[in-house]
Amino acid sequence: MLSSSVIRNHSDQVALLGSATTIDPIKFPRRYELAMQRQKFDSERKKPKKVTTLERQRHDRMGLLKEARLLSRDHTLTQAAEVMGVQRCRLARIAEDYNLQFLPGRNEVRAERFAAAAERIRAFLAIGITRRQAIMRLGLGYRTFGRVCKAHDIDYPDTEASHGGEDSGPA
Repeated sequence: MLSSSVIRNHSDQVALLGSATTIDPIKFPRRYELAMQRQKFDSERKKPKKVTTLERQRHDRMGLLKEARLLSRDHTLTQAAEVMGVQRCRLARIAEDYNLQFLPGRNEVRAERFAAAAERIRAFLAIGITRRQAIMRLGLGYRTFGRVCKAHDIDYPDTEASHGGEDSGPA
């Protein structure tokens, strides 16, 4: 029979009841069963993790980098992102970090085209061609012409009167 003394600390408990590792399965079957379950749970929980999140991210990034290097030869950034199944901004960060150059995309081609058109617009402005004539000679639409002017800080007058022609208003 157990004594009625108070257990004050762990060493008193071990002295009175015995350690969990030395529990007698016949004398204390429930406690022995709980101790065995606890040991099994602790051993499963304490298994080392296979790969940490940071290591997995680095590994994924290196895999993406290899694939991106192959695709950068004949794809734009957007096309490569679609093929690889990753977000375009993530691929752009990888390309920036590792100095990858993709084929020029829609925006780069547009910028080159706008630069060429801007040179011609400045020439038309210098020789005094009206806005409408310049638009027709360039083969651009009104909005595209306006975008080119805005992007290259060209102030092309809207009418012939503001271009330096005579006022057609009443005298």
